[in-house]
Amino acid sequence: MAERGSILLFTYRGIPVRIHWSFGLLLIWVWYTGMRHGMDWPAIGVLGLLILSLFACVVLHEFGHALTAKRFGINTKDIILSPIGGVARLNKIPEKPSQELLVALAGPAVNVVIAFLLGLIAWMLLPSGVQINGDSETAVFWIGNYIPLLFWMNLYLVLFNMIPAFPMDGGRVLRALLAWKMGRLKATTWAAGIGRGLAILFVVFAIWQEELFLGLIGLFVYFMASQELKMVKSEHLYRRFTAGEVTRSRFTLLSQDMLISEAIGFLQHSLETNFPLTEENGRIASYVKAQDLLKAQASGHSGLSVTFVARPVSGYVRQETALPDIFPFFQRDQQALLVVLDEQGSIKGILDRDQIDHVLYWSQRHGGFPPAAPPIVESQSL
Repeated sequence: MAERGSILLFTYRGIPVRIHWSFGLLLIWVWYTGMRHGMDWPAIGVLGLLILSLFACVVLHEFGHALTAKRFGINTKDIILSPIGGVARLNKIPEKPSQELLVALAGPAVNVVIAFLLGLIAWMLLPSGVQINGDSETAVFWIGNYIPLLFWMNLYLVLFNMIPAFPMDGGRVLRALLAWKMGRLKATTWAAGIGRGLAILFVVFAIWQEELFLGLIGLFVYFMASQELKMVKSEHLYRRFTAGEVTRSRFTLLSQDMLISEAIGFLQHSLETNFPLTEENGRIASYVKAQDLLKAQASGHSGLSVTFVARPVSGYVRQETALPDIFPFFQRDQQALLVVLDEQGSIKGILDRDQIDHVLYWSQRHGGFPPAAPPIVESQSL
């Protein structure tokens, strides 16, 4: 099963683990590195085995983040492996500094445990313990050095991840510590600034040493630190709004027995893109998209009921729900439609991503909320 260029490997505790197609480039790099350094095929095989073993440790590292986040009620969409590492895509970042600190530390803690176990095994089974023997690449990469090499690779992974720069865990640890004193936005600003400063040093050092890979890491860190700051600034803006404040309270309702050909007529006089369907009890449980109506007409299905292209609403939210708390719906489905309920549980309006973007854009440009515009054509309206 592929999704966005990735292939599903397995699922554990409801968390899919996927591997990106570009991971194959890493295996090519292993072969190229081995050949360039004059390594024989057994040594190249051990190097490849070590890389795959390290990525198995990376998977465990990411599960450390994901399962710790789950304890705080935060689900993980998936874990994706790429040539530069792995990432657990949480539905949201913990807002409490204590929770973010624990989630960030959980990953490196897993590698510390792995290194401890490998060190214990090496001490019990190998005469030289975790010492790496060999004076050439071919001599180093032999199966007798497998456990010591994996031991040190896990320790290096811990040290690298604790660099105080996004997206490394150290950047999140730094943000969590700063947030206790100065709040999330200011803490992110400081942490992102430190991360970008370190990224510039990486690039300068890479140019000096002619290390292309280190330079790419520096550019990546700089970009991710900037993206993290941008995301938190946006989230800070979103926190000013609730679902009830941005909902579309005037909209066109279509009945379930309406034909697609009849619904098409509404598109000619309305700018709406989503049309909720009303049931006999007045409940809204599904909706149709304008693009689906047009596709159905083009396919010769205009004589069928609109339920032929209906989609279930993605959820019901209370009007007092903070805007960032409903974003997981749109992370799962960018085209989601939500029904917003008032304090009595009655329908206050509907909410989709276009409406949220419209309100936020208006707020940033003009301040306040945009004027409520009724639908140009009404079948029924609330």
